Amino acid sequence: MKKRLVSAVIAACLMFGSAAALPQNVFTDSTAITASATSSSDFDYKVYDTAVVINKYKGSESSVTIPAQISGKPVTWLNAGAFQNNTSVKKVTLPKTLLGIKESAFEDCTKLEEVIGLENTQITEIKTDVFNGCSSLKKVTLPKTLTTISVRAFKGCTSLTDVKELQNTSVKNIYNEAFLECKELYYIEFPSTLEGIGARAFEKCDLRTVDISKTKMKEIYSQSFRENKLLKTVRLPSTITKIGWGAFVYCEKLSDINIPASVTDIDDGAFILCQALWDSKMLINCTSLKHIGEQAFLGCSNLNSLFIPSSVTSIESQAFGYNIEIYDVISGPVWDREYKTVMDVKKFSPARTVIYYSTSATKTAENYADSNGLNKQTISCSHTYTDSETAAATCTQNGNIRHTCTKCGYYYNTTVNAKGHSFSPKRKIVKYATPTRAGQSKHTCEICKAVEYREINPSNVRVYGNNRYETATQIADKLKTEYNEQPYACYVIADGRSYADALSASYLARVCDAPLLLVAPGGEKVVTDYIQQTCGDKKPTAWVVGGTGAVTEASFNKIKAVCGTVSRIDGANRYETSRKVLFTAALYAALTKKDLGSSVIVADGRNYADALSASATGQPILLVNGKAKGLTQEEKDSITMFKNIASVTIVGGEGAVSKEIESDAKKLKTVKRVFGNNRYETSVEIAKTFFKTPSAVTLATGSNFPDGLCGGPLGYKTNCPLILTAKNAEAIANAYVKSTGVKTAWILGGTPVVSDDTVKAVFK
Repeated sequence: MKKRLVSAVIAACLMFGSAAALPQNVFTDSTAITASATSSSDFDYKVYDTAVVINKYKGSESSVTIPAQISGKPVTWLNAGAFQNNTSVKKVTLPKTLLGIKESAFEDCTKLEEVIGLENTQITEIKTDVFNGCSSLKKVTLPKTLTTISVRAFKGCTSLTDVKELQNTSVKNIYNEAFLECKELYYIEFPSTLEGIGARAFEKCDLRTVDISKTKMKEIYSQSFRENKLLKTVRLPSTITKIGWGAFVYCEKLSDINIPASVTDIDDGAFILCQALWDSKMLINCTSLKHIGEQAFLGCSNLNSLFIPSSVTSIESQAFGYNIEIYDVISGPVWDREYKTVMDVKKFSPARTVIYYSTSATKTAENYADSNGLNKQTISCSHTYTDSETAAATCTQNGNIRHTCTKCGYYYNTTVNAKGHSFSPKRKIVKYATPTRAGQSKHTCEICKAVEYREINPSNVRVYGNNRYETATQIADKLKTEYNEQPYACYVIADGRSYADALSASYLARVCDAPLLLVAPGGEKVVTDYIQQTCGDKKPTAWVVGGTGAVTEASFNKIKAVCGTVSRIDGANRYETSRKVLFTAALYAALTKKDLGSSVIVADGRNYADALSASATGQPILLVNGKAKGLTQEEKDSITMFKNIASVTIVGGEGAVSKEIESDAKKLKTVKRVFGNNRYETSVEIAKTFFKTPSAVTLATGSNFPDGLCGGPLGYKTNCPLILTAKNAEAIANAYVKSTGVKTAWILGGTPVVSDDTVKAVFK
């Protein structure tokens, strides 16, 4: 609705001429040229040679958008304490240019609820105290590039319920107190890359399940999961060798834990007050276990007996508690102020039994049982086993067979290896690769129907149809993917038999988020069918550029039949049409708060080459008669109506745009002339001027205009300059792609237009 209203306002303005009809103060120094909620003036920042670092946020807004660029350079770092102790910010949006956030950046931002865009950054570490004390922060989505979560990174985030995408990161270490007191954090999925969880990292989080079975961890560090009072299930990996002191202290609901055969040491106080532990055979397969530490199972009141493997060489005092009713003070390394009060350990009736396997159990272990009033039993048995499958092997999960002695009840488990997927040999393309985006393919397991995805590297994409009109719709399709497949709300349409109106219209298409389509008398069906296929449920807006000699009234009416609002922009000649298109586009951009551009481009309207290359810059383009002895007053007005644009860029040498035109332009704004020895070099010079870090290039023939005519909006949207090339002119484009490091291209037109040999020569 808003776009239609703006279109109606512009249409009314066109009835009365050009700049005189502009709403008052539309193009003033205060005109917004970005949709960002926060301007760079709200930040204390420092500009370096290639990047910007934000030192401090100075504003008081509740919603803050950190700009992606300041002074034309990317914002890459938030400095230490950038938002520290801020009590007004509730939502922060981060730019994807961000490479790092330094220590305490958001520490004690007690009202911060939402961090948007973190997942799109290239950040590798959540540094110390970055979100410490953000007690209102509810969820955070982590970037795939993340490798480290540092000390106290999320400590005291007491409202945090969801840590999204952690499992898809490359995190190796979660350091001490990283999530301490995140009491609403009930579940977290750990990545397979994880190697360490630091001391007290998840203390008082109330996790329900801890599954680190697929990680590379070797030790559960001290008090890592202390006081997770809702924790019931723990799955440890086969790489674990030590369960550190107090690792699961006071996890009072913990009842299901696998202790793998790799464990050699259960340290002091590891399971203090884990009252729900009950499985007497929980250590039975721990054939590497050597040491059970002091108070390791103290207060585990439901653990009435425990089978100890013969590998154990030492059991420390109070490992299972005394057979007494009241124990006043717990001493030893796990003692602290929280446990110095009287504690009821309950009397075990009958007394606990420690059961040893084989007579080789050490005297240390046996003496422990004697001195602690525990029953002891040593079993020597010629085992007779029965087998039962306790877990069937699947494609991805190992199975398990339990072998149980029918005489003494001893059992051991053997693993049945996962079967592995049986994938169909043919992969299906889910998303095609483009020059600037990776694609994706998948194939499906014929057994379990699991789907495996694979990334397809960015690659060249040739865009073409049976003729210039179909090529235009194919380019529009590629542009549509860049708008996330959203239906088009607007279309810009010009005559496909000539170039001038379409080149003028490229800026209008850019500001309207619209494709540029070509039409010819009798060929309207290509356009109308495409509009109906891509506009969604709502009637779209259309701009027809050119008079009835270019786009006939019959063509106009057929377009109108499939659109809601259709307006024609035309003048007495190509130059007047160019000025009117420029005015319309600029007004639309101002009224919808779109970026107006950074420079007004002046190009020769007598030839297509230079304006075609400029069409991908997204800048306003004014076509002039290049041989004229100066600018007309109307052309001067078209340039000066852009109050916020300080420069004019003339594309082409003096043979294309006269020095008199340049002289007149210098009286209005700062002027730069961009040109080369020929159209191919000029296209490269335009690319160097307007595309500092191109994602790829858009290749079009320099020998004719039709196939490249609609490529400007696609080039701008994907950050790909439009480079002209031809047979025997490839060396110019080749030098450019080598200097920028780009590897891929949109190729506009079929092989008769831009041959495969030409493309190979450009990228050799």
